Amino acid sequence: MVGHLKVSPCKLAAPQKASYWLSYCSLCDVLRKNQGLPVALLLSNELMLLLLAFDDYIPKNGAKTACPAKLFLQKNPIYQHEVSKLAASLSILLAWIKVTDDLTDEPNLSKKLIFNILDKKMRNNMALSENLQNVVADYILIVKANETDFEKVQSQSNNLAWALATEIGRQTTASPDFVAQQAETFGLLGELVGIADHLVDFKTDLYQSQYNPIIQKSENEQVTFAIAYQYFLDKFHYKRNLILLRLKETQNPTFVQATQVAMQTVLSKIQANKPAFVEYAPANEVYQAQKMQIQRADCDCCVCDCVCEGCCEGCCDKCCGSCNKCCGCDKCCNKFFCCEEYEDYTKKDKKKNRRRFINCFTPFQA
Repeated sequence: MVGHLKVSPCKLAAPQKASYWLSYCSLCDVLRKNQGLPVALLLSNELMLLLLAFDDYIPKNGAKTACPAKLFLQKNPIYQHEVSKLAASLSILLAWIKVTDDLTDEPNLSKKLIFNILDKKMRNNMALSENLQNVVADYILIVKANETDFEKVQSQSNNLAWALATEIGRQTTASPDFVAQQAETFGLLGELVGIADHLVDFKTDLYQSQYNPIIQKSENEQVTFAIAYQYFLDKFHYKRNLILLRLKETQNPTFVQATQVAMQTVLSKIQANKPAFVEYAPANEVYQAQKMQIQRADCDCCVCDCVCEGCCEGCCDKCCGSCNKCCGCDKCCNKFFCCEEYEDYTKKDKKKNRRRFINCFTPFQA
């Protein structure tokens, strides 16, 4: 459950981006005030997704906080609620679990110092339910033991994510049925991250002779690395598709977009670390391939607040999806260059106006 699920607010639409920053600033505010500014860097992306999942059931009170990113000169809206305090504590918990895992794999002095600091904060500030304490204890046992039973690790990842969602949900006004539904979704996300972790680390684990279920499957079943890797890649896409299907039934657009973006980030990591011997694309994917596009910050047909929002979509019926197909209109929609305009855009102009350009994935729409 820990790691990989990172949400890039740049890839969210404007209304969803506002909801994201409201939850983010609320969590950051509690961490800074209760634990100090440096600890705010431990803000957990997993807990951010949990807050967004229950966003409709968290009362908003219109409070504001000074933003350290703006040198405390700008105040951002937040909500002050017990759920944000709990999420702050759980952020420290997940950071402690992550450092414990890293310290077990590759111990060194810096990790030991960080572990001691977090361990002290855990003992002094944590007030967890008995159920979550038991789940965390079981999870830490398999981490410290370097458990090689993949199914057992998967089960514990599911249990940890489920328990965290339940813990957060109980602090909101959500019904028990809704909490259970979200807990099941996060359980699947926990399993997804567990699979992704082994796919991303496969090459490193292979070169350093460390445990990886892909390597283990290859050795136990006497199959090639390519076949073993493909097996776990299939499992990743299967879990991802299950989550996407669940998101279609979700009425919270902020959580839906944030989760889609987070899973796309995980998929990008897998693709970036894919071994050279793997050439594979699932035949029955329910997601769309994402293509990187060059986008222009200024747009003639409307006012754009962020180049990643696609706010100019629909201003022209004929739109070029890439610079090799001219759209044939004077005002190219969606901020994409027509091929003729792109050819006239010299290297000198591009260097001069480099800040007006950005590469960004368009948010996936389920």
